[in-house]
Amino acid sequence: MPKSKKTPFKSNKVHLNDARILSFNVGGSSEIYVAPEEISGINFQVKSEESFNQLEKRVRIILNIIVDILINENESSEQRLISEFGKYRIGFSFLVDNFDELIHPSGEMESPASVDGTLVTHLLAIAYATARGMILVKTTGTSLEGAILPIIDPSELLDKALEN
Repeated sequence: MPKSKKTPFKSNKVHLNDARILSFNVGGSSEIYVAPEEISGINFQVKSEESFNQLEKRVRIILNIIVDILINENESSEQRLISEFGKYRIGFSFLVDNFDELIHPSGEMESPASVDGTLVTHLLAIAYATARGMILVKTTGTSLEGAILPIIDPSELLDKALEN
């Protein structure tokens, strides 16, 4: 087993302080009714926003999730793409006891110079897994009932965040 880089990250020093749905839309701006059985394909796009508050020792993560669907057209084998049929924005707040060991300031309150990658990967994993459950419950009784966010490697979210 390869040796991992030494990190001061300790899971018992991280506390999920808040998790809430900031906005939630199923149906998008389309004016059509879509029954769950009409959906033949689903695509999820997930982007994260991270912010850091050194004074409060807090990390905030917002997950922005877009759901595109494919539906079967009436009595034909043609499919139609409906973009942004679902849009979710879910926020998380974490308190980090050893914040100063993991996040080093740049002089700007919301923009650190360096952040421990292990910390961010773990926080993204917790946020994403929690969001999966929240979405599963919230979509019950909607056209997107049963449309579950796929299981992913949380480092994929981190890579996307670093690209932006």
